[in-house]
Amino acid sequence: MLKITKGQSNELTLTCSEKTSLENPYYLLELICEETQDKFYTVCTDTSSYPERYQTLTLSSSDIEDCKTGFYKYVCYEQSSAVNEDPDLTNAIVETGRAQIFDTATTTYTYTNTDISYTYNG
Repeated sequence: MLKITKGQSNELTLTCSEKTSLENPYYLLELICEETQDKFYTVCTDTSSYPERYQTLTLSSSDIEDCKTGFYKYVCYEQSSAVNEDPDLTNAIVETGRAQIFDTATTTYTYTNTDISYTYNG
């Protein structure tokens, strides 16, 4: 499951190359809200150091600002266009799965218990 946090850039690691047939493709990422069935689209490029093994797609905070928090189905399409956001004009589906979108990152505080021993010599 992909974990996406609103209000920040997110790097998503996928394995699209297994089904990709285009040379240097762009990827259209479709997010479908499981609650409302609303669809959101963004075009991503692969910034992975090892693109033959996995893809690293970057979502900017503006790509998901209209998405509600919650669970989504994602569909990743390969395409040759850097601007197309219509799934019907893509080459093929290369990966599907689930994602969860969280509100802006929150600070987590951790308490570490330290044992203190006192010795009385009286």
